[in-house]
Amino acid sequence: MSSNPPDHELTQLHWFSIPGMKNRPETDANVFMTQVRNSSGLAPHIPVFVYMGNGELTGLKNINHSASDVETMNRLGLYFFLYEPICSRRENYHHNRGFYSEFPFETNLNEIRADELDSIKEYVIRNGLKRVIVNTCDYKVAYYHPHYTKIMKLVTNDLFLKNYSLFESFPNNKFTKKFICVNWRYTKHRHLITAFLSTVSSNYSWYFNCNGQAFAHDLFFPIHNWKKTNKELYEQLMSGFEILNYHSPVCLDIKATNAVDINNENPSYYPITESYDNYETPAINNFKLNPLGDFYNDSFCDVINETRFAQHCGNYSEKLYQAIRYKKPFILVAPPYTLEYAKRMGFKTFSDFWDESYDEESNHEVRTIKILNLINYINSKSINELRDMYDQMQSILDHNYQCLLSKTTFKTVQRLVK
Repeated sequence: MSSNPPDHELTQLHWFSIPGMKNRPETDANVFMTQVRNSSGLAPHIPVFVYMGNGELTGLKNINHSASDVETMNRLGLYFFLYEPICSRRENYHHNRGFYSEFPFETNLNEIRADELDSIKEYVIRNGLKRVIVNTCDYKVAYYHPHYTKIMKLVTNDLFLKNYSLFESFPNNKFTKKFICVNWRYTKHRHLITAFLSTVSSNYSWYFNCNGQAFAHDLFFPIHNWKKTNKELYEQLMSGFEILNYHSPVCLDIKATNAVDINNENPSYYPITESYDNYETPAINNFKLNPLGDFYNDSFCDVINETRFAQHCGNYSEKLYQAIRYKKPFILVAPPYTLEYAKRMGFKTFSDFWDESYDEESNHEVRTIKILNLINYINSKSINELRDMYDQMQSILDHNYQCLLSKTTFKTVQRLVK
């Protein structure tokens, strides 16, 4: 059997040391899955499920344990590790973002459900399991999903980030642009933020065309009200939409020939791009495996468009680690309290230099406005002023880099092949 199963195999349910069950062959044959299991920090005999996909854990449906195996797991504990953010929705509602939902923060917490947790709940009840611990990357997951807490213990413990590979980078203060924003899959908040950034000094990637009607459809706030309530921001944003549609696709690391058209029929769009093999970075370090490095070095601040925005649970991904790796200050475009989550994990942020109160704003529209105003504030500074600010931030940037080193599985910084 090949030691490298197809990508679709990795997104299936995997298990280790489950009583009465042999590991999947695709699990044992893949070195990465063994690494993931080891990074959990649990002893080898502890029963563990790892799910690297999104949505329902279909692999649990036909698993029925014997009484003796249930007794063993109730004694040892049974651990789930969910590699991706959970796919939340309101009870009795379908997902409005393809495989997950965005909804008003004021939603009653007892009405919130999650596809992954529903699957685990049904499996736990069916088998009479009493000691199940579910680890996710979602901040305060137990608080925001009280429906499940009598059935299982919910813990914020991000196994995905523990397996981040850290490569060497060479940051400096010689940047000529004020922002960088790297995007992949289409989301509405990414569209909004990137359109706004297109009107200021920035490096960004964008692969889509979208008219105003498609953008406004099922948005998490009524954007056209801004014509009266936030006229200047609205006009800047509309100008940005035109810029994006005119120039798309705008590519940094991965090239695309054509832009993908966005409509109201399909809530989940991905770029159509060439592979890394066809890309040659034009620039300074000429790292074959690191075409983004030069764009980061040419930018002051990373505006990080995380996957989720109009949800309850804070979450950050490797996108934050990328900013830290390049020693860049950052703005986190993410659910509320994501900055708080990062700080609790030991990272420092930039409240000494600008207003970070957007992180504490649970109203998604107000949080958006605060982020746009912050972008304009930073953009109002000259490049020389930002270079001075960058030098003043050096202790924070160095601290974050060292903190990242302490958290990754790969303790040794790896140099990219030139």
